[in-house]
Amino acid sequence: MDSMRSEILVWTAAYEVLITDKVEEDDSDAYGAFVNVVAVASSSAHFRELAKAALEEDGYQILGMEDLQEIDLHNSGWPDDELELVMKDLSADNPVSYGRFNTYPKDGLDA
Repeated sequence: MDSMRSEILVWTAAYEVLITDKVEEDDSDAYGAFVNVVAVASSSAHFRELAKAALEEDGYQILGMEDLQEIDLHNSGWPDDELELVMKDLSADNPVSYGRFNTYPKDGLDA
């Protein structure tokens, strides 16, 4: 695990997305969502490119992004088991992973 940690830069950011007709969503009232995106990337610009491409390919329209940060795998403060779960989902073939989509209706969060 230590050799993997030294070779990989992992970035994360919170995205707000619009759910388009291309997305098959269980919640038919869902209009938008907040989701944490994690990706293996060489820089913050590379992360933004990867996240944008993945979200758009999956049918989401990006409304905003915030809290972009590199995850320091040496001093992340994450328990090893959680870190292993994140790393398991990320690879050269699959450099982007999503957290849970927290959806909201068309009328907004207060509806």
